[in-house]
Amino acid sequence: MVTSRRQEEAIPLLRNIITQTRKSRSPTHQHVLIAMNVLAYALDDLNRLDEAEQLFREILQLRRDAGLTDIETFATQNNLAMLLMKRGNLPGAEAEFRSLLGDTRGDLGDNHVYVHLFSNNYGECLTRLGRYDEALSLLRTSHDGLVATFGEEHDRVKTSAKRIAAATDGAASQ
Repeated sequence: MVTSRRQEEAIPLLRNIITQTRKSRSPTHQHVLIAMNVLAYALDDLNRLDEAEQLFREILQLRRDAGLTDIETFATQNNLAMLLMKRGNLPGAEAEFRSLLGDTRGDLGDNHVYVHLFSNNYGECLTRLGRYDEALSLLRTSHDGLVATFGEEHDRVKTSAKRIAAATDGAASQ
């Protein structure tokens, strides 16, 4: 696949960017941390999950050590939770999502688009855990926020609708 090959080609370039940026910036400078997150995300896409997870955790530790609680920190924690879910570590993903939503709601409020996105992702995790009622509550609320933000035809809204259907089917089969 062309995309995978291009991503593989990007890995050494991203590593070089991180190395070079660290020479002129602190390890917790936003440019360094964002480049690290891009690398971790690329590794995740390439199913190099051990490397990606380790890097997401390193980024989060650097951000926490520096006292950074911002949108980039929240996005990184969401990426880690999604990776854990991909790996089948649902309890680990659930713990990350629960922590993430506590922080984002506290800092951004209940109506921020990130809260809707992360809640929707968490709803998928809860569905996979068989906690359908909790999942449906989160999914329905976040779906409304996603529709208001993106409109009915957006891919994220369509994914949300599929998640609601999966949770509804799961609840019906109990």
